[in-house]
Amino acid sequence: MTKKTWVTALTLAVFAVTARADKMRVDISAINTEHKLLDVKAEGAHVSAATWIQDNPEQHYLIEKNLTGEWQELTISFTAEKSGKYAIRLIGELKKDKTTKEVIPVDVLYDGMTATGVPLINGGFEDVDESRSAPKGWWGNSDWTAERYITDEAVAREGSRCIKVWHNAHMAQQFYVPKDGKNVSITLWFRAAP
Repeated sequence: MTKKTWVTALTLAVFAVTARADKMRVDISAINTEHKLLDVKAEGAHVSAATWIQDNPEQHYLIEKNLTGEWQELTISFTAEKSGKYAIRLIGELKKDKTTKEVIPVDVLYDGMTATGVPLINGGFEDVDESRSAPKGWWGNSDWTAERYITDEAVAREGSRCIKVWHNAHMAQQFYVPKDGKNVSITLWFRAAP
């Protein structure tokens, strides 16, 4: 093997090890800071407690999974320690430029959400709140814009609407868990935005 071939092979091997796929992210949290989410699972995804919440990291969980250009299904399950308000936030990973530390948008499409154990409003994003140009029952943060509410059946997985989010422009919904120890399951579809 020549020196040039060896250097090229080594460079490709290092790139293959360090390159990684962008990720989707879903946050599930208890609104009451004293409540916890128990037994949080999402098959094939990375699940972690929010370690930055020092008093109660189990109040908030992050679920991340690699993105592809195809729609993927993911089911997230947990047990609510106590009855009360909880929230789901649809988001993209927090990705930063290694040099500038600027946040790099990782756009994710979400569609076709259903829930067992709790009411979830407008999981297909088809019902429109005309006053906000956003899906009914969902709330965006200050960086959310109407352009992120996709109205193209060629893009949506089902129906004619879906949402496009990234870390700094996400959508959330609160829901009520009616009793202590209630098992909750949320299924959703996601993909990398084209």
